[in-house]
Amino acid sequence: YLANVWPNQNSESIGPISNVEIKQNVIPSETKYNGIIFSFDWHFKDSYEDDQGVAKVSAIMIKDKPEGIAFAMKLLSPDNEFLEYHCEVDGAIKDRIFDLLLKSKIELEN
Repeated sequence: YLANVWPNQNSESIGPISNVEIKQNVIPSETKYNGIIFSFDWHFKDSYEDDQGVAKVSAIMIKDKPEGIAFAMKLLSPDNEFLEYHCEVDGAIKDRIFDLLLKSKIELEN
């Protein structure tokens, strides 16, 4: 499931995901960053307008130890509009989430 929650607006979009693809990638630059790219279809329903549909989602999580983990996600809505999110993953889970995605990638390949 994926949820896009806006507490100040008392609204959310929520729904299951399908067709998950996970790829490991080393991003070339002056220093090499480990990255995991994943994409999926999101079958969402909005609480505020009762809209529903399937959005295409592509996300990348970049691990820059010891600095942390950065996350970016692009979402293509059924009416061809893009939404984009960027953040840094923080808290106790940040070191485990990257390893969990790698494990999921291996399980999907087998």
